[in-house]
Amino acid sequence: MTVRLDPEQNEIGALLRLVPAWEAKRTLEIGCGDGRLTFRYAAHAAQIEAIDPDEDDIAAARRAAPAQLADRVRFHAIGVEAFEPDPPSARFDIALLSWSL
Repeated sequence: MTVRLDPEQNEIGALLRLVPAWEAKRTLEIGCGDGRLTFRYAAHAAQIEAIDPDEDDIAAARRAAPAQLADRVRFHAIGVEAFEPDPPSARFDIALLSWSL
């Protein structure tokens, strides 16, 4: 059986409706995996720090990242408990957790 993840675009539609002025927001995505969701909203965000402890998933996300998103998305192979923003005083406007609990 083929698994289709959100072919109707409900997930990204809901995110874009819930976050006004997304383009002005710094986002922390916890549990980004291979970037499946990251790439769907990245064009709307100012800056994204996407983290996941699975090094293989992060490597896949980096390989799949479109060149036009390189200046706004940074992937980190690290768990949330060990992640420290750069600079340490950085703040995030949005934190996303999708299928991460």
